[in-house]
Amino acid sequence: MRDPYSNGGLEASPIPIPAQHLKLSKKIRTGLLVLFLLFYFSGVIVRSRYGLRVVIENQSGETLRDTIVSLESKKEYRIGAVSEGRSKTVYVGPAGGDSIRLQFTGTNNVRRDELIAEYVENGYRGEVKVKVLADRRVMAKDESFLYYNWWSWLGFL
Repeated sequence: MRDPYSNGGLEASPIPIPAQHLKLSKKIRTGLLVLFLLFYFSGVIVRSRYGLRVVIENQSGETLRDTIVSLESKKEYRIGAVSEGRSKTVYVGPAGGDSIRLQFTGTNNVRRDELIAEYVENGYRGEVKVKVLADRRVMAKDESFLYYNWWSWLGFL
């Protein structure tokens, strides 16, 4: 009896692809590229409206209470408690020449006030990353000097 799934020993030949299909494929790729670029640049525009991103990472082994990010211009952004091993993000909008300070209370009820960015201006769109370490040191990495945040939508993560 003959195997119904066999092609009788014949070699399989590739199926020719019509030229129209390739043109349509280029149109789809071009359309996807345009959509991606629109999505990306809309993210750059939206992210630029949020100002500076300040990320506070708590590696101190204790909860930081009454956490506040403040500007020299007396603007305050209250964050509240930051649990050990967690991080919190706030977006700040400096007015003119400003500096950014971090204030918090540890479990020993001692209030800390640390300078985390010495000079920022209205229009800066970068990021300031802060780590509060176990030995109560505060390490800040100031990358605030950007007028556009090219991270687009990823700048919100």
